[in-house]
Amino acid sequence: MTYLPLEEIGERVRDYLEERNLSQYEMADRLGVSQPVVSDALSGKPNQRNTLFRIARELGCGVEEVPHYRFEEPSTDI
Repeated sequence: MTYLPLEEIGERVRDYLEERNLSQYEMADRLGVSQPVVSDALSGKPNQRNTLFRIARELGCGVEEVPHYRFEEPSTDI
């Protein structure tokens, strides 16, 4: 199973959004949120994790297409 940081998942979902020729404003309207909320979600802001996955579902991205989020912080041990 592939685990990616939330920022990378946001990049992939942003790619799906662009492939479908949808703007952040259009997605915000679909979800009933503001464009800055969509922007924060696509940037991988942890407080917008649920919004990011709502965007993915709205775009028709299956669980298989959006890798799982890595909840733990990367180790800084050397």
